[in-house]
Amino acid sequence: MRFQFSVTVWYSFAFFITLILCTIYLKRPLNNPKLKTTTLSNYLRVGPVNLKHVTKSLSELGSTDMLNPYVILLNLIPKCGGEVLVLILQRLQGWKNFKHVRLKQDYKKKFLTRAQQEKVIRTVNGITGKHAVPLSFDRHMHFINFTSFGRQSPTFISLIREPLDLVLSRIKNKLNTSSILQCIQKMNGNCLNLDLHHFPVSYLCGYERQCRLPNSSWALKTAQTNVERHYPVLGILEEIKMTLSVMELKLPYFFKKLPNIDYDTFIEQYNLTKERKVNKDLEDYLRSKLAMEYKFYEWARNRLQTQFRTVSTNQFDKIAYQISIQNNEV
Repeated sequence: MRFQFSVTVWYSFAFFITLILCTIYLKRPLNNPKLKTTTLSNYLRVGPVNLKHVTKSLSELGSTDMLNPYVILLNLIPKCGGEVLVLILQRLQGWKNFKHVRLKQDYKKKFLTRAQQEKVIRTVNGITGKHAVPLSFDRHMHFINFTSFGRQSPTFISLIREPLDLVLSRIKNKLNTSSILQCIQKMNGNCLNLDLHHFPVSYLCGYERQCRLPNSSWALKTAQTNVERHYPVLGILEEIKMTLSVMELKLPYFFKKLPNIDYDTFIEQYNLTKERKVNKDLEDYLRSKLAMEYKFYEWARNRLQTQFRTVSTNQFDKIAYQISIQNNEV
């Protein structure tokens, strides 16, 4: 009797040990990708199970050449009037169902390292991932190539102005002084100490070292390439109404004008028809120093005018179509 009881105990103990080992074995992670997993659908022959797929957020996307049409980034260039676009975006965000964000920045850091550029990208992607609505951002900064960091690029926009007027707006307190004019007449080098890396060519070229070189052909070509690839619209302050018309066509979700908004109220602060008063020697000197800036400005202006002609043609065709419908109804 005692022997039979011992055998029963040992059999029970062995059964429980086996059960525990089987449970551990079945719950182990499947690390071998070569093992073929058999699913319930294979046995029942009811076809594959429809799995639910979750769309990746922008921060999870890999490198892509496509611009995100629902995220725009306005990189402001000092003294070029970009604040007028900020005011318009801030005014439109409530009615157009998007959110405008002013990115924080450290004005002491004029040139961002690659690590600092990546921090800006993480900030933009982080904010984008938290909102379910389109977003617009603005910040004083040079162009950043998001795709070089393996991230989807936002749609960039910016605003530039006539190079001579840009310089005069920065050095107006130094104009026409006798020392400057004497320096120019004697051709003593850089009389006004112009920092061309704070001008549109450098800003739209990026943070590479070559972008800081004065009157650099490489910087000019790189800036033009960046604009063609990442800026559907590069605005001109002297052609602000033309700029807004093109933005309405290219970026309708953000800039499609509403009936109760008068853009003139935003741009009246810029007296663009004011006569320029500057010494002729000083003007000639500045134009010679801004050769590449003028090449870029004329190129950007021609691009904007070409885009505007397309806008005008589309609007004319639309009006003509509406008139033809009205005539047919009569």
